[in-house]
Amino acid sequence: MQSGVQTSIEILDRLAAKLGNASDYRVAQELKVSKATVSNWRVGKGAIGEDNAIRIAELLGEDPKFVLACVLAERTKSKEAKKVLQQMAESFLTDCEDWRGRRDSNPRPPGSKPGTLSN
Repeated sequence: MQSGVQTSIEILDRLAAKLGNASDYRVAQELKVSKATVSNWRVGKGAIGEDNAIRIAELLGEDPKFVLACVLAERTKSKEAKKVLQQMAESFLTDCEDWRGRRDSNPRPPGSKPGTLSN
């Protein structure tokens, strides 16, 4: 699992690693975008959109709230919004780690029924 708020480059690097040290071409194929789009994200000529942030999270097997908050924090021009989004990303990360710890010791949340999911 990742730690701290991450940049688009860090997120793309983690996705490439998850895909077996995949090239930007392969990452682009998985996201159904052009290689040029991924290259532009890497050099700051474009920003990862919300839908792609969610898709990246799915491919990473992570909560999309974390990835989305990181992407939005990186691209916002507002210092105040950036601070709030970074705090949200940290909070989502902490919540996810807390949940994973509870899940490892108890496969179902307290009060849940077998075969159901609850947040």
